[in-house]
Amino acid sequence: MAKLFSISTLRPLDYILIVGPIATATAYTLLTGEFDALGFIVLVAGVMGVVLSANRSILNFFFGLINVGLYGYIALKSQYYGGAALHLLYYVPMQFVGYWAWRRRKDAGDESKVQSRSMTRRQMALWGVVTVVASAVLWWILATYTDDSQPLKDAAITVIAVVAQYLMTCAYWEQWFLWLAINLLSVTLWTVATINGEPHAALMVVKYAFYTINAVNAIYIWRKKAV
Repeated sequence: MAKLFSISTLRPLDYILIVGPIATATAYTLLTGEFDALGFIVLVAGVMGVVLSANRSILNFFFGLINVGLYGYIALKSQYYGGAALHLLYYVPMQFVGYWAWRRRKDAGDESKVQSRSMTRRQMALWGVVTVVASAVLWWILATYTDDSQPLKDAAITVIAVVAQYLMTCAYWEQWFLWLAINLLSVTLWTVATINGEPHAALMVVKYAFYTINAVNAIYIWRKKAV
């Protein structure tokens, strides 16, 4: 039976992306004197998940399930309803769908990894239009019918993430440009939340800052291996 993941496949940058957020969160705890257990678990699970995903490891879905479930709860408490719905109603079941899809599309050279592929120009144009229109519609809904604290950012992150998760399940390398956009928007969103004193927000800023670096790394890895 093929191994799901080998630690030898990690590179120095991967270790930095794993240890960096954990060390930063630990330093934050020591400086503030407050240990955010829930935020820390989300941070560790999320970092492990995205690093393994960047390396095309099927094991990423195990950590992803922990991350998205708890993150959805945090987003709900912070009144980011789009983000909460995205994680609890979409990301959670998609962890199971993604695992099944990746297992069916293994890399012939390494069965612990998925074989990445490229989108056509027509596919990119189609998904681009869908993303813009859906973001505008969701922004209007959140701004009109909810007390969402940051409806524009929340709507954009939610829609882009839905598309990115679908493209990830289909193993398209272009998904990482969308994750990069999500991470940059999320850093902004949680920075505002930190300033406003929202619980867990500071660790979310740390998490998405390292996610941003990982997305750039993943673009290189996935494009190089795409067919």
